[in-house]
Amino acid sequence: MMDIESIFRYKVPNAEKLAACGFLPDGEGVSKTVPILRGAFDVAVTVAPGGAVRFKVVEKATGEEYVLVHVDSAQGGFVGDVRKACEKVLADIAAGCFDTETLKAEQTKR
Repeated sequence: MMDIESIFRYKVPNAEKLAACGFLPDGEGVSKTVPILRGAFDVAVTVAPGGAVRFKVVEKATGEEYVLVHVDSAQGGFVGDVRKACEKVLADIAAGCFDTETLKAEQTKR
């Protein structure tokens, strides 16, 4: 299974970078949809105001959510390809739209 927490560890969202990357405001923060696997699926990524990142994968042909990407026990070549594509999208977003902050406590920052 994908470890989304490790992708976004020590990352804080940067509103200007998110907007520049095409994220648009919605009711839950900002979101963006990215096509994967030659356009057969869309990855809908949402960044909440507190920095929490969620995503879902939707098959374009049917409009159905592809939930196997979130199931730990799901194995196979196809689900692996979908996970790899999602990881790449999320890693690109983490690198391009978030700032790295290794120090969390205010006292440590000072």
